[in-house]
Amino acid sequence: MRLRRSAVAVLACAAAPFLGVGAAEAAQITVVDATGDVRVYDGSGRPQVDPTVTNGDFARVNYDHRLHKVVLHAEYVDLRRPGSGEVLGFATRMRTNEQVYRVAYTFADGGAPRGEVFLEGRRRSVRCDVGHRIDYEANTITMGVPRSCISRPNWIRFTSAHFAFDGNTETFDHPHDDGPEPSAWSSRVYHD
Repeated sequence: MRLRRSAVAVLACAAAPFLGVGAAEAAQITVVDATGDVRVYDGSGRPQVDPTVTNGDFARVNYDHRLHKVVLHAEYVDLRRPGSGEVLGFATRMRTNEQVYRVAYTFADGGAPRGEVFLEGRRRSVRCDVGHRIDYEANTITMGVPRSCISRPNWIRFTSAHFAFDGNTETFDHPHDDGPEPSAWSSRVYHD
């Protein structure tokens, strides 16, 4: 009996640092997007879904509301490095319980394939150290926004979009709904 209590005590002490990690550090949501739903606009008529376009087609987007930062992680069916005259972008709008509104953007082009990132709120730039990484081999874009840049909210709702331009054609996708413009938002992602 003593051995069993000792074993339980040792396991409890060893596991203690891990038990509260999920609740104490983050709450997250993953939005899975149907593939083959990229819209293409060539300047004539309305944007049309083209199921053959895979570049910039969201597979899923993860929104992770952590203690000190919000991590936005997009996974794509295919994400190609932009060539000369081409631009790609990933944008996420964030709306909080405090009525704070922010948009985090990552842009890359043929001259700067590693991309640039910035944050804005209500059409003005917000000074903030937003990190980002574009990984063309893994087909991912990740941005990290310090929570203090979003006023340390209790919850955040998100919506995202991917877009690309090649001079003649624009392609775009968003994981929340099937319309031509991203209008749906995620459920509330609480910070615990």
